[in-house]
Amino acid sequence: MSNTGDFVLNFQQFIQLQTVLQGYPFFTGTFNLLFDEDFYLGRYPDVARALEDNLIGSAEQHFLSSGVVEGRIPHAFFDEDLYLLANPDVKAVVESGAIASGLQHYVASGFNEGRDSLGMSVKIGGIQMSNLFDEDFYLNQFSDIDAAVKAGGFSYGYEHFLRFGVAEGRSPSLYYDEALYLNLNPDVKNAVDNGAFQSGLEHYLLAGHIENRTASLLFNAQAYLDENPDVADVIGGGLASAFEHYINFGLTEGREPSTLLFDEQYYLAQDSNVADAVAAGFFQSGYQHFLRFGMKEGRKPNADYSEESYLAANPDVEIAIGQGAFSNGIEHYILFGRNENRSLAIAEQDPLDYSDSSSPVLVDLAKHTASFLNYGVNFKVMPLGDSNTEGWDEGRGRSRDPLYSAAHEGYREDLWDDLEALGVKADFVGSLSNGPTTLEDKDHEGHAGAPIGFIRSNITTYLSNGSPDIVLLMIGTNNGGSPGETIANELNDLINDILSNGSFSGTLMVSTVPPIVPAGRFPDRVANIEDYNSRVQGVVQSFNSDRVVFVNAGGQLTLDDMADISVDGGLHPNQTGYAKIADAWYDAILDNLVASRSAINAQDVAGSAFADALLGDSRANVLEGREGDDSLTGGGGSDEFVYRSLEDGFDTINDFGADDIIKVVDASFEGDLSAGFDFVIGSAANTGNSKPAFFYDNGTGILSYDPVGNAGSSAAPLLQLKNAPALVGNQIVVA
Repeated sequence: MSNTGDFVLNFQQFIQLQTVLQGYPFFTGTFNLLFDEDFYLGRYPDVARALEDNLIGSAEQHFLSSGVVEGRIPHAFFDEDLYLLANPDVKAVVESGAIASGLQHYVASGFNEGRDSLGMSVKIGGIQMSNLFDEDFYLNQFSDIDAAVKAGGFSYGYEHFLRFGVAEGRSPSLYYDEALYLNLNPDVKNAVDNGAFQSGLEHYLLAGHIENRTASLLFNAQAYLDENPDVADVIGGGLASAFEHYINFGLTEGREPSTLLFDEQYYLAQDSNVADAVAAGFFQSGYQHFLRFGMKEGRKPNADYSEESYLAANPDVEIAIGQGAFSNGIEHYILFGRNENRSLAIAEQDPLDYSDSSSPVLVDLAKHTASFLNYGVNFKVMPLGDSNTEGWDEGRGRSRDPLYSAAHEGYREDLWDDLEALGVKADFVGSLSNGPTTLEDKDHEGHAGAPIGFIRSNITTYLSNGSPDIVLLMIGTNNGGSPGETIANELNDLINDILSNGSFSGTLMVSTVPPIVPAGRFPDRVANIEDYNSRVQGVVQSFNSDRVVFVNAGGQLTLDDMADISVDGGLHPNQTGYAKIADAWYDAILDNLVASRSAINAQDVAGSAFADALLGDSRANVLEGREGDDSLTGGGGSDEFVYRSLEDGFDTINDFGADDIIKVVDASFEGDLSAGFDFVIGSAANTGNSKPAFFYDNGTGILSYDPVGNAGSSAAPLLQLKNAPALVGNQIVVA
């Protein structure tokens, strides 16, 4: 917000100067102070026409004979409705019929009483209007008013606000949000709809702030009183509300509205662009940016806040977000959660133990969440479709040369990276394999040029060989020569074939396809594909099965996300487009993968009897996968990975470092480790003695164990250190 104190002073000086320059003295008994003929005729065309037709002698005559009674406004700086709104005692007298209008009262006594017609000292419901108003915000928020001011219709935005904006419910600053206020207070909305109030703003000024209703994200009454006990002591005396104190006094005293959870230094440090915008004066603070934009963009207000944790602890909030009531958890907390005493801190639960869990878990200690999964973290995903699944991109898309095909990854690499970051070990499956060396798993069923019929004729083989848990189907582009309805019918048949196939019991995710560039080689397909995309969701919903899910991945793309037609036919996304597709698939997979979620707070965790993903945080964590082929990620700190038994499964440690250790529990481990063990680099060496031995293959990262040191085929693989980091014997510890 602009500096309100400076704005008020300059604005008052401006109004006084303009009044004097126009010949309006500041003393009573001067009618010209109240009447401006040019303004009156311009505002009321019917009066101007009556004057032209000689039905009245002058504008002043009309005003004095009937305009006063009709509540017409005689001057740009007097507004009948505003005057009555600001002076409820006068309004009561007018409504009783004792006087004709607020203007009559002002002429007779209001001026001598110091009541303000210019609006600078106007208070409505005790709220100083000039303090509530932000000129820059108002003009930026309402382009129509900005245009009117520039055209000379109003001298400034504040003039419009006083004359019309209050009644229209225009938000004057960040301290009041009309849409939010009506959304949070349906009783007020009903009152406005029924005519009891002109706007939500009028209600808030006259009653809402006294009732401590929330009207913006910037101010929370209870938090303000909690942080300013001296203010709480005077509420009910000379002040009606916390908001009245803040706007009238706290603002100029330098008191901050409640900024719970917000760390200004952290926020600015995360994004230099925001810091630069604050330094340049576009925002008063990082907090202002956060409230206007950052919160809805999902930016963190401080280093410790965890959106996942808050939603896990408050499933009703997550449901409300899904229904569109809130943008995210932090918005809910600012508006309601803190008043409802919802805590962001979760009681410590160390150590966490999921040995009794009936499903695999994904535990993220840094995000304070434990997700219970529908299937283990080593599930199989089949990318299925045409060249958009193979991943043609720009110049590489025209050639089937293996040299180019090897580089095609499309959305698959971004999706793989997202799943890997989640901590899962997804296995891409399919009879085709291509992509850059950076894509760890290149398998897929993306058949370039394939129409829906080709996929149908081979689907039994694909499903039988791949045995996927999830199929990602994006198909139909190569059917674009047919009407959209025809393509949709073919898609329906393919979905039916997949769901009824005995080799597949998992989830089928069906997506729209990317748009076709009209200026490309296939302009005749544009309308057909648009029609097809509009039908895909209906086709999916017609099956009425939770095994088939609609994903609008292709619909996320615009023509800017498509490859340059100078090197492509207009059918394929560029890499930005493919990244959007990957995000859509990832969100759908995550929704399907997670059955439920809970909030946690722990440093150490032991998994279930299934394939789990355990992710540590920046502290020294103890992670134990137990049964199942688990995925373990330590995060920062000196972490400890526990292996209790040869029955614990084949785990993967994703980030084993020089300060981490592998702890083997002797009491339940095969072989006598109490007398020590041999550690051998290599997989085929024989120690020549009967001591237990660990063999580390520094080419594959696989650590094997032999209870008698014979190695060879008798050594059992225990786990794999991803990327085969260095491992030394003293990093294996016996407990």
